[in-house]
This record gives sequence, structure tokens and C-alpha cells, in this order.
Amino acid sequence: RLLTTIVQIFESIFGFKNKSTTVSFTEYGGDSLSAVKFSRMIEQTMKLTVPPEVIMNNNMDDILGFIKNQRSFG
Repeated sequence: RLLTTIVQIFESIFGFKNKSTTVSFTEYGGDSLSAVKFSRMIEQTMKLTVPPEVIMNNNMDDILGFIKNQRSFG
């Protein structure tokens, strides 16, 4: 369910399917504005805060790991 939600957010921002969870957000064409949008959508959907810097500097696997970590300590 977590991966599905993140993929849906990704697709809504980029307009195409994420083919790899190991490609970084910026390699897909993400910039600071799209990272803020991604962050806000995660917060609205999951009630978790993921800073835009975490999104910008990581791939999907890392972002998922960050969210799982937040959930276990939240």
C-alpha cells in the first residue's frame, strides 16, 4: 500500500510511470518545486512530513525507507 501511494503521487507529478525505484528523483527530472509538491502530497495523504531535501537527494527506495522509519518512530 505504501509503495502504491508513493507511485501514484510520483505519477501525478511527473505524468508518467516510475519504472525504477533506484533512479533518483532528480534523474527523473524533479526539481525543488516538484519536491515541495511531492512532500506536500505525502503529508496530505499519509499525515507524515518528508522534507523536500529528502526527496531531492534520494531515490524512491530511500524515500520509502525514510517514510517507514518515520512511521515506526511516529
